[in-house]
Amino acid sequence: MSTSGGGSVFLLGVPVMLLLAVGPVLLPEYRDPQSGRLDLPSATLALAAIPSAVYAVKHVSSSGLDVAFALTLVGGLSHGVLFVPRQGRLDDPLLDLSPLRDRVINTSLGTYLPGLLAMGGTQLFIALYLQEVLDLTPFVAGA
Repeated sequence: MSTSGGGSVFLLGVPVMLLLAVGPVLLPEYRDPQSGRLDLPSATLALAAIPSAVYAVKHVSSSGLDVAFALTLVGGLSHGVLFVPRQGRLDDPLLDLSPLRDRVINTSLGTYLPGLLAMGGTQLFIALYLQEVLDLTPFVAGA
């Protein structure tokens, strides 16, 4: 009898499922006593902005520039433009943007983003070089 069956990989999820089942019983529930009310217009604007922008990016990568891309991108960006000032006016915003007014945070984010993009681009080009130029398999290139 072989112990290396393909179904045994599903046993890896058993400890995680046990934690998920026992967690609500052992861990106390915490509610913020000073939490504000949910702002439904802000939630609606966010739900209109984010999926529209994501769909526009995915659509342009598969179908190219067309009317559907332009409409979804404009729709997503317009909802986002309405969302951001609304958050600044509310007493209990859905997304607190006040930390972005701090110069230290803006400076750190402004230096972090180019570094993150450079690292991601470098990793992409290394993977492409290993697979396309050196003709390695994805498994060997990843290893």
